[in-house]
Amino acid sequence: MTQSQDDKATAFVVQGSNRTNPEDNGVRKYVEKVSSVSGLSKPLIALAGGDPTGLENVYPPTVVRDKLMEVIRSSSYNSYCPSGGLSQARAAVARYYVNNSSVPLKAEDVFICSGAAGALDLVFASLCNAGDNLLFPEPGFPLFRSIANALNIECRYYQLDETNHFGIQLDSIRKASNERTKAIVVNNPHNPCGHILSTDEMIAVVNIAKELKLPIIADEVYEEIILDEESKFISFLSFSDQVPVFKISSISKLYVAPGWRIGWCVIADKFDSLYDIRAIMKRLSMRLIFPCSLTQAVLPTMLENASLQRQQVTQLIRQNAIAFKSIIQSAHIEGLYVSIPKAGLFLFVKMDPNRINLPDDVVFVDKLLQEQAVGVVPGQAFGIRHYIRIALTTSISNMEQAAYRIIAFCKEMAIN
Repeated sequence: MTQSQDDKATAFVVQGSNRTNPEDNGVRKYVEKVSSVSGLSKPLIALAGGDPTGLENVYPPTVVRDKLMEVIRSSSYNSYCPSGGLSQARAAVARYYVNNSSVPLKAEDVFICSGAAGALDLVFASLCNAGDNLLFPEPGFPLFRSIANALNIECRYYQLDETNHFGIQLDSIRKASNERTKAIVVNNPHNPCGHILSTDEMIAVVNIAKELKLPIIADEVYEEIILDEESKFISFLSFSDQVPVFKISSISKLYVAPGWRIGWCVIADKFDSLYDIRAIMKRLSMRLIFPCSLTQAVLPTMLENASLQRQQVTQLIRQNAIAFKSIIQSAHIEGLYVSIPKAGLFLFVKMDPNRINLPDDVVFVDKLLQEQAVGVVPGQAFGIRHYIRIALTTSISNMEQAAYRIIAFCKEMAIN
């Protein structure tokens, strides 16, 4: 046997787990594709991800950055922090939502996690055994599926009504549930659609949750980015005297600090029906990786100064949305339909493949990246065809340039 044959015969072949597959998180796939693309004829305009640090001249407020420096200099937070988070961070989150909840909140009701994703992971893992299922919206954020698949949780879907601003089709919740359903997951405001549930819609969801005896997991991470001044966001915490609620949110969007990795789960449960789940979450929090003590120590200051950020961030996102829509509409492009979302960081743009002369949104996105160097995400990453998601987290000049490039692209496709 030759040396090479001998090496081959003794080589290790190590099989990986089946906890994930390439389609688990379609958004990240496109974000990474855009960030690694090469050989483009124009400077790249990356609008695939929702990283708010792309906004011009927007940072955590000075008082927050000063507090971080003070915390670092103090050397008081260099040790491990308690499971579930620093007591002052947990108490600050509870205070922040005290007026939004229909039941009293205390520090023990809050778990500080590594972003909203970490909070979702903690809740899903605490609620479900392998083979149990959760109800997710479709279209919806693919990270829900990604986390569930890694935990061997079945994903079942209720439908959003495309013809009615992506409101929830209530009967589809009942149809999707069965005896192994553990919770209804609601994303409000919704990513990618930008819809805010009305009070009537929320009451209807709560009534179904009561009927099915299921808690609500409310991903409300875009709660602060309300673009429609006539729309009012109401947290599901307001209904926690009727149904148990896990509220998920984070500092990432409003505070323009996704890299600080601070998120949380707030448990609101009038009848203490989640007693066992709390105990499991506490035990799981002993093995999960939580945010560093330094940034947790700054969280109270961040929440106390939220108003310093809210107006600036919301104004810039709204400005980008209006500018993009105005440019597209002025060009009279047939086959692209742009509407300003009620909330969030994205435009969810409908495309008519017949008028644009492309088969679907995936081909649209791939060709747009190669030919005009604009990176966006296809609707199919969220479970719906013939839409594209465009991040508004960039400069106004980038937003305008992207609109002009998309116009040129659509005109070229129509000719071909």
